[in-house]
Amino acid sequence: MRHLALAAAALLALTAGARAADQIKIGLVNPLSGPVSPAGQELKRGFDLAMDELGNKLGGVPAKVFS
Repeated sequence: MRHLALAAAALLALTAGARAADQIKIGLVNPLSGPVSPAGQELKRGFDLAMDELGNKLGGVPAKVFS
């Protein structure tokens, strides 16, 4: 019983610092210049459209996209 209490206290101490993210940061890497730029620009537009549809949130957490 004593070992169980000690294990529970240790687990609580280790997880006390964990918290949810305030904001998710997403890096979008795509070609925006050169011969394949039309595909990269369409990818960025599509991702921006999807983020607008989701209210700029992923899993209920605000998200910021860097490209």
